[in-house]
Amino acid sequence: MNGFDKFSALIFEVSRHWHKITSDEMANFDLKGTYAVYLSAMYRNPEGITAAKLAEICCRDKADVSRAISAMTEKGMVSKSSPNNNSYRATISLTEKGIKTAEYVLEKGNIAVEMAGTGSTPAERALFYRTLETIASNLRFMSEHGVSKNHIKIKAILFDLDGTLLPMDQDRFMKVYFSGLCDKLAPLGYKREELVNTIWHGTRAMYRNDGSNTNEKIFWDIFRMHYPDAAEKEIKLLDSYYENEFEEISGITTPNPDAKKAVEYIKSRGLRVSIATNPLFPRLATKTRIKWAGFNEKDFEFFTSYEDSYFTKPSPNYFRSIYERMGLKPYECILVGNDVDEDMAARKLGMNVFLLTDNLINKSNKDISKYPHGNFNDLIEYIKEQA
Repeated sequence: MNGFDKFSALIFEVSRHWHKITSDEMANFDLKGTYAVYLSAMYRNPEGITAAKLAEICCRDKADVSRAISAMTEKGMVSKSSPNNNSYRATISLTEKGIKTAEYVLEKGNIAVEMAGTGSTPAERALFYRTLETIASNLRFMSEHGVSKNHIKIKAILFDLDGTLLPMDQDRFMKVYFSGLCDKLAPLGYKREELVNTIWHGTRAMYRNDGSNTNEKIFWDIFRMHYPDAAEKEIKLLDSYYENEFEEISGITTPNPDAKKAVEYIKSRGLRVSIATNPLFPRLATKTRIKWAGFNEKDFEFFTSYEDSYFTKPSPNYFRSIYERMGLKPYECILVGNDVDEDMAARKLGMNVFLLTDNLINKSNKDISKYPHGNFNDLIEYIKEQA
């Protein structure tokens, strides 16, 4: 059986059996099997959700969503906040009856998923779901643009900075960096240990950013929670630090000439190049680190910083914001980074990835053989194959 036959047969078989299972369970409530996904989505949005959003997150057409809502409203499972029950923009939510139904469906669904995965390890299931996400994303693209190898063309390379374009000992860098910050703010009465803890709290808050504000605002909101009297003088003092003292710690890094060679080769191929560094630093600090790596900021289309970013790695929304900003599809990009957990997460969105192993960070001790990997020379060879 060739790839086409096997893929088609397995997809059809999974779909057929899963549809039968959901139909049999939903028949207990005189509802269609396809409505199970709507109940689950509404259960996960207890504050209410519009039909438009429901259609989006469930990947269903508006007509089917409207029919489902009408059917469940008639059975007392769904209520609408708008007096106009036909309004597509009305906020819909589950009633007590709907909640109980959704809980039954979720319980049965989880049991079914667990049984379906019998015989596979948790790691194998996790890999399966990641692969399935990639397949779904690629199939969606082909359904919109047709099936042609011409569509699968790499257009941009997105580089991580620290540990990738800029070799560094991360632990040593953070130690010297924090020491400098503390020395700069000491004249204002800040105690070293308390200040370091506050900065870490602000950093963790940026990692948890849900997109409601920029990382910059998230950080300073936390800072002012700990130091209510903090004012513009602190911000100006930190700007002064990044313009002066920060520059002095460049000695703990060493530019890699192979990084320069790789970027020059990529640009010679007509590919776009941007820096996808975790946006935990101000723009000024990132511009300085780009210079340490032997580059000019104008060598890149753009770079991310905490002023203009609403997410951080490894959030899928961070990577999505980059390729959308460039007007590209995920599979038109290659994300190059040295952190297995943070950088390789881009693959979940269908992005191509390359793991740079010169300054490898693999805190979870994951198997890296599943990623294209190597040094900058290996990266050049990989790009020759892909682009």
